[in-house]
Amino acid sequence: MKNNKYRCKLCGQYIIPNPNGSCPKCNAPKNFIIIIRDAEEDAEPYKRR
Repeated sequence: MKNNKYRCKLCGQYIIPNPNGSCPKCNAPKNFIIIIRDAEEDAEPYKRR
């Protein structure tokens, strides 16, 4: 199960968005919130030759 992390582009804080999608720290609208995906989930497994 993916646990997405969110960051506000306005205040720079890592957050859990409000129910309406806005930032709980600075009240920036949801278009200022970006999803940060875990690098481990997206990484390709190491392949030996």
